Amino acid sequence: MLFLVLFIFVFATLYLLSGLLSARQQLAALKIENAEYKQSLQQYKQYRTSVQSEAQNNLKMKVAELQIQQNVASAAAQNLSSIGISAKESVPSPNKKTLSFWVEGPELSLFDAMDLALVYSNIKESPVCVTGDVFSQYPRVESEPTYLAITGIADIGGEKIITGAINKQFASCTFEKMDASQPAKIELDPSKTHVFFLGKSVLDLEKSFKEIIW
Repeated sequence: MLFLVLFIFVFATLYLLSGLLSARQQLAALKIENAEYKQSLQQYKQYRTSVQSEAQNNLKMKVAELQIQQNVASAAAQNLSSIGISAKESVPSPNKKTLSFWVEGPELSLFDAMDLALVYSNIKESPVCVTGDVFSQYPRVESEPTYLAITGIADIGGEKIITGAINKQFASCTFEKMDASQPAKIELDPSKTHVFFLGKSVLDLEKSFKEIIW
């Protein structure tokens, strides 16, 4: 009987010691895992900070590059004229008129965005428009029964900024009369038409077309 009691006591003690050792091993493993997690988190924070800093530096460099281009252009040709928008006409049929909108100015002109806005009357449906060569990106071409808006922007995705090209066709649109017996009118909307460089308007409305009537 005594032997049985001793056996049970020894077995229980070994079992408790084994459980305690296992718990200590699990605790040690958790501490290692926690340390590794903290290290990974710290590395991720450092990486994120590095990426954000690099993106900010790239943006600053591109803005600085634009500013340098502006300074070079100003130094090369002082008193540059502002940019104007012309509308060159062709008549494919008596009731249709195609207008090619050109951005015109001195060869050293710099601009990085443009909005062309038109209002019109007696025009059938929405005009058919084709974007031109002033910009490589035209994110917006919107037309309604009496309104048209086209936006072009500089390409800043690569290593160098590709600004707008002067003395090129911005877009070409074909308009058709709704009532052939009545005149149609197409007007430039001066409040929504802009040519920008570094956020500043460089459009000269006096050198831009006002309206087309036919």
